[in-house]
Amino acid sequence: MLKISVTILILLTSIKIFANSKFEQQALATISQLNSQFIEHQGYKNHYYSFVANQKEALVIVTGVAEPVIKYWQLFDAFKNEYDLYFWDHINQGASPDLLPELDPKKVYIDDFATYEKTLQNFLTTLKPRYSKLNVISHSMGGHITLKLINKFPGTIDKLATLTPMIAIKKMMIPDWLAKFVLKTFFKPTSWAPTQGDKNPSPTHFTSAPENFVNYQQLLFNHFPKLLSTGVTVQWLIKSFESIGQFNTLNFSKNKTPIFLITAGNDRIVKSNVSSDFCAKTPNCSEHLYKDAKHQILIEKDEIRLDSYQRMKDFFKKTL
Repeated sequence: MLKISVTILILLTSIKIFANSKFEQQALATISQLNSQFIEHQGYKNHYYSFVANQKEALVIVTGVAEPVIKYWQLFDAFKNEYDLYFWDHINQGASPDLLPELDPKKVYIDDFATYEKTLQNFLTTLKPRYSKLNVISHSMGGHITLKLINKFPGTIDKLATLTPMIAIKKMMIPDWLAKFVLKTFFKPTSWAPTQGDKNPSPTHFTSAPENFVNYQQLLFNHFPKLLSTGVTVQWLIKSFESIGQFNTLNFSKNKTPIFLITAGNDRIVKSNVSSDFCAKTPNCSEHLYKDAKHQILIEKDEIRLDSYQRMKDFFKKTL
């Protein structure tokens, strides 16, 4: 009986290793097709990948916090035949330079959220004249930033699909002003924010398919260790609260940019109900809720992840 159990264990382990190896091989094959480039704006330097096949429309992928854009390499196969693709690395993430080179590279630090906004807006502005339409897929913090951009610079983005956008962060029942006071008074700006550290939380915190998160982590560990970020600094958290406060003052009542907002019923990072309320009040906004999904829908189990791809495709192709 023991021999049978050991044999089964070895077999299951071998299958897991093979699956992870296949994931890495596919990822590396895709990433090798992308052109690695940099763009500078007002003293800031951002990295991005591009795949240009002279399509009429472009699609820009904008990540959340602590994510190198190669995390979403699977979007390449889903959209490469219809769009020129651009994968954007935020400042202090992925292959973009750190603002404080002496800081632990696993920490995400930002001087102000306006830096995220102006560098991305500059990039989008350089792309806009080349295409008949400029569409964006954004996630979490990327959703927060791109929603602000369509409000401040209407017309730059033609259509925005945003997954679990950071409109309101889930935290203990503490008002933002009090959280900011505590952080500014008792913590250093470059320290880890509370609950953050040099290791990621359990994969089940982010997705109901933890094997997908593990595969992504192994891809970084084995091939891109310098791109690994595991959490945010006190400074980032303070600036996120400030940016959310600014977001709440914006008027979206005259929004003309089509928005497709995708939410997760089991999100432990952002408040899905606040995102739903925002969409319900905003013209030209439609929502789809995955009741069983967690925050990172783009690495969810296939039935959710692939369905989100198709829904976004349909949204971008839909004639208004």
